[in-house]
Amino acid sequence: MDFLHQVMPVLWHVLSKHKRGAINVSTVDDELTVNILLGRKRKSFVNSDPNVLLCDISQFADSM
Repeated sequence: MDFLHQVMPVLWHVLSKHKRGAINVSTVDDELTVNILLGRKRKSFVNSDPNVLLCDISQFADSM
């Protein structure tokens, strides 16, 4: 749950740039999965360490 509080501002930043965006956050077999759908483009981030996943998502959001 703590991971969601850390990653939500980054995810809102991604969604604020795209009107047709959707985000799905889930856990499967102790791995966190974040799927970002931007129109027809899809980007997935999977990792068991929340800090690494947060870093990857932040880099993606900054590159937009």
